[in-house]
Amino acid sequence: MLSLLRPPSFRRTATFNCPHFSTATASKKKKSSPSANALLNKRIMDEQNFQGTIHLARENVHAMNAVNWSTAFLKLSKLRQNKVAKKAQGFTEIVKEFEGRVKGGGLKWCGVGELASVARSFRYLGVESYELRDFVEENATEITEKGNSSSLADLALIYKDTKHGYAKGGGVGGSYFSAMEEQRVVEYMLSKRTMDVAKYISAAAGTGRKVPVLAREIDKEKAVKKFAKAHPQDLSTSIFGLARLGHPVPHLLERIGQEDVVDRIVEAYPGDIANTMWSFAAYGHKASRLVDAIVERPEVMQKIAGGREVDVSRTVFALQKLEGKVPMLLKEALRNKKAKRKKKKLMTEGSTDLPFKQGGTPIVVEQNLKLRELQKAKDWSGMLRYAARRSSSFDHVNWTTLFSELGKFRFQGQEIAKDETFRKLLREFEEALGEKDGLAWMDTRGIANVMFGLGLLRVESKVVLNFVEKNAAIIINNASAEEIANIANCYAVLKFKGGTEFFNEIKAENVVEKIMASKVRNRTFIIWAAATLGHQLPLLAEALETEASVSKLVRGEPGRVPYNFSNQLWALAALGCEAPRLREAALKEVKDGSFSFAATNVKRRLAHAIQRLGGGDVFEELDLVRGIDAAVTKGSTEEGEVEEVKEDANGGEEGK
Repeated sequence: MLSLLRPPSFRRTATFNCPHFSTATASKKKKSSPSANALLNKRIMDEQNFQGTIHLARENVHAMNAVNWSTAFLKLSKLRQNKVAKKAQGFTEIVKEFEGRVKGGGLKWCGVGELASVARSFRYLGVESYELRDFVEENATEITEKGNSSSLADLALIYKDTKHGYAKGGGVGGSYFSAMEEQRVVEYMLSKRTMDVAKYISAAAGTGRKVPVLAREIDKEKAVKKFAKAHPQDLSTSIFGLARLGHPVPHLLERIGQEDVVDRIVEAYPGDIANTMWSFAAYGHKASRLVDAIVERPEVMQKIAGGREVDVSRTVFALQKLEGKVPMLLKEALRNKKAKRKKKKLMTEGSTDLPFKQGGTPIVVEQNLKLRELQKAKDWSGMLRYAARRSSSFDHVNWTTLFSELGKFRFQGQEIAKDETFRKLLREFEEALGEKDGLAWMDTRGIANVMFGLGLLRVESKVVLNFVEKNAAIIINNASAEEIANIANCYAVLKFKGGTEFFNEIKAENVVEKIMASKVRNRTFIIWAAATLGHQLPLLAEALETEASVSKLVRGEPGRVPYNFSNQLWALAALGCEAPRLREAALKEVKDGSFSFAATNVKRRLAHAIQRLGGGDVFEELDLVRGIDAAVTKGSTEEGEVEEVKEDANGGEEGK
């Protein structure tokens, strides 16, 4: 993910473009003791020690005005000791003191410029301030009336998670982003620096907040001309964010694809090139000049190949989608980077695939190894007892392993669900999910695996389910198709009444493309889960009926073809869709004797789905009696059928 927050020494610096809000002049607003506060400001700036700066702030806490606080946190962020900031003596106290002063004094005490400066410093320092977010939410209208473009962009970024670059709650920032979508604010932002617009779009994309007014205005002639001359980083960040949000901007894309803009983009950083390429691919917009400028220039190819894995991956994805082929240099670079990352992950997350030196195993690795060892010994009770003793030192990896490994005891699910130790551990995990800032602590893969395990055990955690629902936009955007399938499975087998936001996000074209590019069982299980819960997925249903999809289904994984056919047909029939191509392919496979049914319920489901879709003679072909349960004929799913489908669709794997 492209990082937009840059310390003053990195690339280009961000400066306030509205004098009466800058920290340099804001002190003029404080008439009480300007000389004392100015002197204190100088002392703060002269301090070269992290702990010394904290001590200085604590020592003068009652005398500090908003400018002094802004300077103090700016100085701390420049000292670049982010990893130890939260643990530094007195740091938490000064953060809380500032939050209290803001809450008590409001915008009369702290101007928008100072507030934005502190928010920016907090992000450098890895500080999540709910109080600051609440204050911005409560004063959103006044802030957008008084703030300059730089301040407004910086304040939007407080809604992004400091660790992963994505908001921990898709529902946060409602008032602020709504205020920012006012026509007057949009026009003001577009009249200022493109850097500020790019930061704001990135923040919106990170929280999943749609910005239709901004997208509409940015695609008009005046804004298009301005962005065509923008710095490649601002241009790529803006188009990348808009693509993630699914806002169409055809005129802007057309202009970016012209030669003069392309020449500047390929001279930029690998991340800027990758984000621009990915955006064109996501929109399905041809980028012939940009593609040629990459593949025909060895120096550009070498630059991308030497970039981050995510940059190479996005470029490879875009080239594959836009051109249908990828240069070998980039393929090899991506393969090597993935192998390197996998090795590093195995060493840190406790895989038994690699040996560990005695005494050098991190605690997370030790705990993961022990949990897997107990699972292999078929000792779920021992797993719970061990987890109860060590849970205080569990991180997100250990919690993920615990629940995904427990899921392998699905036939003992009822017994495990009633176990008091299990219930206590689940409550502890639920509390941690809230206290540790959600997706800042537990990533998308982790939450998908936790839900996978809970689904197999038939354990409903409203905290976890509602967490996924609240963060649906972020999770779906970052999840793989397999992770989406695992979450969908949990919703379905638990008959969860919610899930509306989650399944609504799957309706997006780019999400459907991701699902269709994955294994057949993932798409099968997602449509099955949607049908089980009554959620319409029109784009996915349409994609399943294409010739390419049916062909892949017929050639699918050995032994799974009947399952995939039966569940796709059942789901489409249950959702009221017509699927003539899929139905005829199933009939042909049945008549040719290609299907080998290991379970009668799969045979029954396939028969009734085909009958509902207009192929009644299939009953005779399958040698089924006609007195089949009326509930099945209507397309409902029996508990036994769910179990069979679930076991096959995921193969008993963790989904990791």
